Amino acid sequence: MENNTSIETLIENSFKELLKIGKEKVIQQDAESRLIFPKCRDGKKRISEQELRFLLVRELEKQKEFFYSVETPTEDEYVFSGSGKKPLSARIDLCIHDSEGKRICLIELKHENVDVRNDILKLLCDSETEQNYFIQLVNNSDSGTIPSIEKKYEDALTFIHKDKIKSCIKIFLFVVSKKSLYKCEINKNGELGKLKSVSNF
Repeated sequence: MENNTSIETLIENSFKELLKIGKEKVIQQDAESRLIFPKCRDGKKRISEQELRFLLVRELEKQKEFFYSVETPTEDEYVFSGSGKKPLSARIDLCIHDSEGKRICLIELKHENVDVRNDILKLLCDSETEQNYFIQLVNNSDSGTIPSIEKKYEDALTFIHKDKIKSCIKIFLFVVSKKSLYKCEINKNGELGKLKSVSNF
C-alpha cells in the first residue's frame, strides 16, 4: 500500500509539472524543466502522452525508492487484433521495480479518446503485479467526453475473460485544458468503478 501511495503521488506530481512546461517559441528562461511542447503548423501546442512519460520518469529520478524500465516486455503472452491469433509478448510503457528489481507495477499512457482495449488487457491480466496504472491525457472535454471515455473502458472489459484477470487497475484521466483529474478503478472481478472528478490543479 505504501508503494502504491508513493506511485500515485509521483503520477499526480507529473500532471502538475505538465502544466508548467512551455511551448516552442514561447519559453520561460527560468523554467525548472527544459522540456517544452512542440507547436503544430497552426501554432497550437502539440500535447501527447510522451511529455507526461518524460515528466513521470523525472519524478522517479528524484527519489531512490524505485527503479524503472521502459517499453518493458510482459512475462505473459497475449493475442491482439491483427496478430494472426499468435500469442505474443506485449510491451509496457513504463514498469516500476523495487530495490531488488522485482516488478511492482505496470503503467500505460494514452492520449485523447482512443481505443484502450489492448492496454486494459495487458494491465488486468499481468501475473506478476497486483495493481497497475492506466494514465490518459485529454486536451479538451465537453459534456460527452467523459461518458465516451468511460464507455471505452466498459467495452474493453467485454473482451476479457474474467478468469484471466489477475490484477486491478487504477485509472487516472487528466483533462489538460481544465486542469482536472478524474479517477476510477477496475477491480480483480473486472468491475469498473465510476469515473469521478477528484481535484483541480
